[in-house]
Amino acid sequence: MTLSEQRLDQIATMKYGKMPPKSVVSDDVGFPIYSGYRVSGYAKEYLYKDRMLILVARGVGGTGDVKISPPEAWITNLSIVLELIEGFEKKYMFYLLNLEDLKSKLNTGAAQAQITIANLGPYRVRTHDHATQLKIVSIISA
Repeated sequence: MTLSEQRLDQIATMKYGKMPPKSVVSDDVGFPIYSGYRVSGYAKEYLYKDRMLILVARGVGGTGDVKISPPEAWITNLSIVLELIEGFEKKYMFYLLNLEDLKSKLNTGAAQAQITIANLGPYRVRTHDHATQLKIVSIISA
């Protein structure tokens, strides 16, 4: 069981979600538009085929929450999408980051809580080797 400390931007690429253009928005059918808080509508196309690890970047009540999106979803700009490099399990990072109080540690907003990629990237986490990540996920998921 190897433990190492790394910056998030060393183990994941990060990008903000996007608001869907009106031409993509659909009436109650199609792919979910996911804000990080909830499904807020539907789109005729999706941005991400796979379930994605996201951090709610701003808004009332959930900034700093770590979630996994639905599959085939459009993810809005209220969230930061973290695409992990090989050797890091999505569910492991979900569990690990939810142990952190990211809102109080990384909040840069004045009137409204906000976390930016610039502040999230250098944030350091202690991670296990891949085999241990798999064991932890299987235990927690059971």
